Amino acid sequence: LLLLAVTVAYCYACVDKVDNVYVANDCGKAGAWGKITDVKMMTYDAKGNPTCKKNSDQSKLEGDIQFPGKIKISSGTVTVNGAHAIKGSVLQFTFAKLHSILIGKLCEDGHSKNVIFPDKYCHFDFCDLIGTKFCDMLAKGGTFNIQDFPDLAKPIDIPALTGPLAFLVGIIQGEWNIGADIMMGSNQVACVSA
Repeated sequence: LLLLAVTVAYCYACVDKVDNVYVANDCGKAGAWGKITDVKMMTYDAKGNPTCKKNSDQSKLEGDIQFPGKIKISSGTVTVNGAHAIKGSVLQFTFAKLHSILIGKLCEDGHSKNVIFPDKYCHFDFCDLIGTKFCDMLAKGGTFNIQDFPDLAKPIDIPALTGPLAFLVGIIQGEWNIGADIMMGSNQVACVSA
């Protein structure tokens, strides 16, 4: 019986950098200044422990976004076609929970769409988020490996849900559609989805 319990626990253990992974890729929209490929993000709870859930067909584990929690970016490639003015650009998120009428979207086009999620967590200054060194290099154009920039490996905090509906935190776990657009004014210059 003990062997069975250990085997079950091992089979459902969330292994850091193996099971708690989301992979994001370029949206492929026309007019983008570059391409974002195979960006691996790991999910963690607020204490830094890896978080996982079964995927939609229950065949394997995958990353599970927690509120509060953390995301770490570990690898991927960014290609920028030519020089561009990147400073002042904004990274805006769309978080939509799949199969949920109660939660729906937390953010859309960089703005909160739900009272439980503060607007300030739906958009960020792009260069503040990725670090000055990486921002300056992207502005010159070229192909870059994300893992060459240690500033990007720092955990990105996901806030706790607030407001009158924060008690719903238990029902927001599950499948999420995540998108991010890099905007220069009202122009989308790049996008990524997971």
